[in-house]
Amino acid sequence: MTKDDRHSKALEEPKSSSRTPLQTHDLILFIAQNAIVAAIYFALTAFTQPISFGPLQVRFAEALGLLCFWRPDFAIGMTLGCFLANFFSPTPWDLLFGTMATLISCLLMSYASHWLWMAVLWPCLVNGFVVGAEITWLMMSPAGSMEVFWTNTASVAVGELIALACGYLLWTLLDHMPFFAKVFHPLRHQERKW
Repeated sequence: MTKDDRHSKALEEPKSSSRTPLQTHDLILFIAQNAIVAAIYFALTAFTQPISFGPLQVRFAEALGLLCFWRPDFAIGMTLGCFLANFFSPTPWDLLFGTMATLISCLLMSYASHWLWMAVLWPCLVNGFVVGAEITWLMMSPAGSMEVFWTNTASVAVGELIALACGYLLWTLLDHMPFFAKVFHPLRHQERKW
């Protein structure tokens, strides 16, 4: 075989890739699903602005966070969606602290929740304390007292509980549907854990 023959044969053979089609498909699906979660979070918050910010907030988009119970990677979509939605916030501090609270909540829902009802509690606690502190000491002028902090913490936590209770009902119903596993591809808690 001559040098030219080897060169033409090498051109005819497909080059092997380190990624198989399945891995590439999984990556594209991962990016697309997280982008959809981020877009839905952003849209829900944008359409419910009057009740999504401030001490008395019910951010229904937070119900999407319960998906992290089954898919820890959805923490990326949730965090991105929260960051973008927080551009509507009356304070730029929400971009940092509100987004950080959502990321921490999602990670706790993913890795520190054995039952779905436990996953509901994490955002109530984390967002209650973080956003409550943000409202009290960064948004209020003059800065509030500890009494005001506890009031803000409680009101944010109750708002989170309302949103997440709705999410709990939604996801427990959808988890019983045959399409749930096909659409969301759960990586954790495939068996039903309420």
